[in-house]
Amino acid sequence: MKKYLLKSVFLLLAVIAVSSFSEIKAQSKITPTSVRWLVDGVPVSLTKGYKEGVKLCDKLTIELYFDKSILNSYSKDKMNFEFKWFYYYVTQKEFMDSYTVTYNESAVPSANAFSISSTRGNIRSGWWEVQVISKADGEVVGFQEVSRFQIYINK
Repeated sequence: MKKYLLKSVFLLLAVIAVSSFSEIKAQSKITPTSVRWLVDGVPVSLTKGYKEGVKLCDKLTIELYFDKSILNSYSKDKMNFEFKWFYYYVTQKEFMDSYTVTYNESAVPSANAFSISSTRGNIRSGWWEVQVISKADGEVVGFQEVSRFQIYINK
């Protein structure tokens, strides 16, 4: 029995190690310079949204800012991003919807940067998560070792 238990624990640790490695390896080469939440138009940092949460709102937006020099490596028509929105129930995470957003040159806020964002209404209290996938390489966009942008909405 003890031998079986040790083998099971070893196998579980191996699976965790492999899945952690593949998650790190599978991040997009397209990396934003900053990411923030907009809660009814008011900017909120990723840290505050995750650690403290925010009050219930009508609209929740996630904005990713990119250095414009990235357009030297990737053409503008490749700068498409899929935003996948998830909501956490007590025991499970549920996919809510997905939006594909394309690079829009007229929405460039400055000469050195541009932003891509996704907004969702019908927000309810609880945990929300957004995963952003770059269509240029098909990988998840990460920022400062975060690849799942989460925010807590208080009642």
